[in-house]
Amino acid sequence: MGFYVLAPWAWDTLETKWRAPVVDKILGLIDLRSLPQQATPVSAGGFGFFAYSEPVSIPGAIELGASLDGALTAANKRKIERAIRSEGDWNISLGANTVRELLAEFLTVGADPTGQRFARPLLSEEIYLGGHSVIWRGKIMHSPIWQANVLSVYQQDFQHLRQESDDVEHHRRVLGALDRKLRSYGIRAGDIAPDLEPLPPSTTITESFNKSNSTTLGPDLSWTELGGNWEVFSNEVADSGDSAVQLARADTDLSSADHYGQIIVTALGDGSSRLGGAARVQTVDSTTDTAYHVALRNNDALELEKTVSGTNTELASTAQTVTLPDTVKVEINGSTLKSYFNGSEVNSVTDTGITGNLRAGLMARNGITAAAAHGDDFEAADLAGVETRSLAGSQPASTGTLVRVEQAPRAVAGGQPAATGTLARTEQALRASAGDQPTATGILTRVFGQPRSLSGDQPTPTGTLAAVWEGVRALAGDQLAAAGTLATKLTAFKSLAGDQPASTGVLTRIRNSVHALTGSQPAATGDLARQHRRFSSIAGSQPSAIGSLAAALTVVKRALAGAQPAATGALTRIEKAVRAVAGSQPTATGALSTLGTFARALTGSQPSASGALTRSKAFSRSLAGSQPTATGTLSVVLLQLVSVPDASAKADAGLVDAMAMTRTGLAVILNPYTNPSFEVDVLAVLVDTGLAKVQSSAEFWKGTKSLKVTSSQNFPPIKVVRFVRRGTDDRFPVVPGQDYTWSFAIKPDAVTTLAGHIGIKWFDSDGVVIIPHPFTQITLVGGDGWVRFSISAEAPSNAATAELNFEETVAWNSGDIIYIDGCNFTSTAVLQDYIDGDQFECDWGGTPHISASARQIPVLVPAYGRSAEPIPEAQAVEG
Repeated sequence: MGFYVLAPWAWDTLETKWRAPVVDKILGLIDLRSLPQQATPVSAGGFGFFAYSEPVSIPGAIELGASLDGALTAANKRKIERAIRSEGDWNISLGANTVRELLAEFLTVGADPTGQRFARPLLSEEIYLGGHSVIWRGKIMHSPIWQANVLSVYQQDFQHLRQESDDVEHHRRVLGALDRKLRSYGIRAGDIAPDLEPLPPSTTITESFNKSNSTTLGPDLSWTELGGNWEVFSNEVADSGDSAVQLARADTDLSSADHYGQIIVTALGDGSSRLGGAARVQTVDSTTDTAYHVALRNNDALELEKTVSGTNTELASTAQTVTLPDTVKVEINGSTLKSYFNGSEVNSVTDTGITGNLRAGLMARNGITAAAAHGDDFEAADLAGVETRSLAGSQPASTGTLVRVEQAPRAVAGGQPAATGTLARTEQALRASAGDQPTATGILTRVFGQPRSLSGDQPTPTGTLAAVWEGVRALAGDQLAAAGTLATKLTAFKSLAGDQPASTGVLTRIRNSVHALTGSQPAATGDLARQHRRFSSIAGSQPSAIGSLAAALTVVKRALAGAQPAATGALTRIEKAVRAVAGSQPTATGALSTLGTFARALTGSQPSASGALTRSKAFSRSLAGSQPTATGTLSVVLLQLVSVPDASAKADAGLVDAMAMTRTGLAVILNPYTNPSFEVDVLAVLVDTGLAKVQSSAEFWKGTKSLKVTSSQNFPPIKVVRFVRRGTDDRFPVVPGQDYTWSFAIKPDAVTTLAGHIGIKWFDSDGVVIIPHPFTQITLVGGDGWVRFSISAEAPSNAATAELNFEETVAWNSGDIIYIDGCNFTSTAVLQDYIDGDQFECDWGGTPHISASARQIPVLVPAYGRSAEPIPEAQAVEG
């Protein structure tokens, strides 16, 4: 707990630096000022986020309450937006609902990459706040706006580096450090410098100060004094400058802006004297003081501070008993700044102000003299590096070295030396494992993702991996898997060969991951039919000629074949989920009765003539009697469909259409948005203040009505339209790990320029928003017709509900008009045809246009082992 405020910074005239107001009660802080405000002393403007141990009174502050998860009122949001706009001319429209979200929004999607008008973006994936440790975590690669802000900062910094230096090899090492760090953020080296090839980063510099007394620092490094009177005295360093911050810069570039600088403090003078290490020291000239620094002070304090263009700001100050000699270190990694005392971490602070600088150095202040404070053994080094490991088996791995890669690789040699067990250069981590014999061809080709090649008892000459977009695996059995390569496809696949070569064990091109498992005999027809989601096919002891899976639009499907074909294992039409399990004999009476919800049929070793289903409200079961259930059961959930078609069911039975597709059952797709075409009212929509919503018959995409949203005056971005459960402000329940697609059609009027996001905002069971939010960019100009947009995303593991929204990201002009129609929210990974109860093969769950709707989809299976190409995924469709 604490007390949280947004407030102006306080200028300390005695220490000549910016500090938190009411500093004696401060727990932690985040600087939200622009760079010009940070660089201006005495009176600069701008805000900080301050956490206090108790309520405080600060002139000009906006009080945020006593909980990070406390709700933000609409009035407080508008007050914050106005304050930020007036202080830094930075327009922000807050979507945060709590104090914690507010801070995250400031530093991610609401940040200024240039730093000229507001705080720069967070370059780490966590926020530290004093008194709390980590208060927020997020994923840069999951937020396109945050990711774009981060990329912009690194692009600017790298451009400055190239302007300041002509050392191309050093540029490549810096690029190597960035590539290693940013890959997990979804950013590659080519996004920053497409014309350069990265090199591994590795730089450590040290200074002993072992030289005769001198006013020039050295002898191991070249130094630039950015202020004060630095000197070497009795083989130690000291500064006899005035009371301002004095920096000395070691003029050797490190390979990364993520590094540390440390010094051993051997003596201190009076209570105002201090000495310590500095990081991210600016390199542009010999007079500009910009750096992060830590200093040990003789009044038993360790101060963590920053200096921007000569103006100092205190970020944290902690009581620390001076013992001498004491090692003090400052470390910066992304936007996480840490101080260390004798090897132990003291403070962790989030700050986004200083980026890109590659040099380290020293900091001193307040009358340090040659006879007073001294330091020795300076050191600085990159935090980035390339980890490599080589593990030898029972024999020496004489050639088991690793070729340079951009991330951590491993090579593991088996019982014999792996003479050719090296790794080819790739963009991500690779592994090669050698078997009992040398793997002469066990090299991995260059791919985009993580591949593996595992060889068996014999060399696998064809066991290489084709170029694919993501990770693939090929596993060879006892014999050569000559045809065991993987076709080029969009995502990860596995192919497992059995005792015999799987000559037909290739996987057809599909949208998501697939498994094909063959038995002791070749599975000639064991390929998978086209579908949108994951499937499994398991063949029994005999070839599974009919072991293909039905194409469907929903979740996971399974088909289990018994010892004999399941000649009558077709499914009858019911309202929702069905399953069929074939026994050892044909299940002549294994049809399912029509039920409102779920159904199960279990067959024994003999036909189950009395296998009717017991009716209940939730689900039904049919249990066979005295005979065992040879093939087990399949679990069932809403919208799952299983089918095992019979190979003998050919066209003459009327089951095959002109496309050689077999109809086997129904899938159900639900749209819980209860008035998708706004035929009745617009109660399922909430709009921000200043926007007006009405039902309109002037424009429509489906039905005869649409939602019309009008701006009443000029507004800065962002204004939000929220889509909720009808007549409430409730969000939609979701299932963690389930894929969802939110879509609508939109049209601007003749003069409105439209730019914004269609997005899904996840919330946990406590109603706390989960950041970041997935979204899709929308751009239309006046006069464009109806266009349908969608966003598909997987619900996070802690998600309980979802808010559906549209955010306008450009300024609204008075009188701007947009029309929205055809709202669908489906439990699918891709965009579906529009659903409401008035459409073909669709029904209303209750009263039309004020209840959920669903579509029943006939499931089609390629007949006789044929495969089909995937349906192209539509992102925008004009109506």
